[in-house]
Amino acid sequence: MLDGGVDFLLSPEEQSIQQAAGFESALRAFIDWCLDQRDCRLEGGTENARRQIARIAEHARDEGYPSGAVMDVNGNLMVYGMVVTLYDEHSWEYLMYALNEVITRGTAQVFYELANFYLDRDARSGEYQGNSTIAFTAISCLDGEDEEWTIEQQREFARKAELASPTFGWWFSGAGSCAGWPWTAKEHVTSLESAKAADPILVVATTNDPATPYQWSVSLAEQLGASLLTYRGEGHTAYGRSNQCVTDAVDAYLVRGELPAQGAFC
Repeated sequence: MLDGGVDFLLSPEEQSIQQAAGFESALRAFIDWCLDQRDCRLEGGTENARRQIARIAEHARDEGYPSGAVMDVNGNLMVYGMVVTLYDEHSWEYLMYALNEVITRGTAQVFYELANFYLDRDARSGEYQGNSTIAFTAISCLDGEDEEWTIEQQREFARKAELASPTFGWWFSGAGSCAGWPWTAKEHVTSLESAKAADPILVVATTNDPATPYQWSVSLAEQLGASLLTYRGEGHTAYGRSNQCVTDAVDAYLVRGELPAQGAFC
């Protein structure tokens, strides 16, 4: 069972562009929710509030916000602090609190804590508690082909990232190329055709998953010859965090080997 799967046959550049669009979509869903909350300090309609958030991120990038710690919240930490809350709609309230702090006090202590949580880093010592940040780069660059980029290609990639995500595009525009990565894979997987001979596979997908966009799971299920179960909702992955419909369908597969109907929705 693959939940929130990656279509790793896409190039790292295509993955970054589609993920940028995914987080932009998730942010808009958060904004619509926030504007209905009594304590939300965002202003105007969805697009006006989005621009307000974009200005906050850009201010962090260009000047920074005091965090109450040794390190200010720069653009990188600000975006990490934002996107970590978009993995689960139950975390949206933390993004609201963090934005409220910036808007009303001009500080970003909550964003500092959120970013360190995402990065698995001790906020006081600055020491990393795990290697996930490095692992993401290592895995994606070994999955993809090593290609040298020109400045023109980088600029074109940045343009596409900003079109896909007006709020976060500038941040994703640095995540595309693996040029300069010093290791290469012994073997590159270019097809999943052989998986169709395996026992039945179940792919579970969330319609507004920001981290692994829905279309990745659709493509992955097709390539694997797998059944696709779709959760209509927000956040990254579905099993264990969405609804009883998904839980029952996945449990039936794991315990009794019963696949849900192809293309089922929950």
